[in-house]
Amino acid sequence: MKDETQTALTPYEWAKKEWLLGIKEISGKDHNPRIVWYHSFTTLRATDDETPWCSSFMCAAAESTGFKSTRSAAAKSWLTYGEEGNGDVGEMVVFKRGAGHHVAFVNKTFKQGDKFISVLGGNQSDSVSVAKYKTDNLLAFRKFPV
Repeated sequence: MKDETQTALTPYEWAKKEWLLGIKEISGKDHNPRIVWYHSFTTLRATDDETPWCSSFMCAAAESTGFKSTRSAAAKSWLTYGEEGNGDVGEMVVFKRGAGHHVAFVNKTFKQGDKFISVLGGNQSDSVSVAKYKTDNLLAFRKFPV
């Protein structure tokens, strides 16, 4: 549910702005304060940029634009968030990734038969970036609640 007192940006538009800022992890003992800030939107509240942060990024995107988030650092927490989606630009998409999960925004409308889904998300190659994920690993599309 959206709090109308917040910004007029959608979570996806907010995420695009973060991508244009070039947010990425810092190698070594230092940590990107923006990524640590993303973590502040979760109950985990990690204090580094090595802890997986795709869900933290999504929580920051949601809450910075007036939506409640899952407040969870676990990507799989988005599997039941909001309403079922269709793969439209700006919706959330959850994938199985290795032993865990990944959550990001659909960046190009998904069509049945596509072998890959273009997504915009955090913690993709240690940065906010656009990437392609195999549809074989697709678990769910989710819409933000209205």
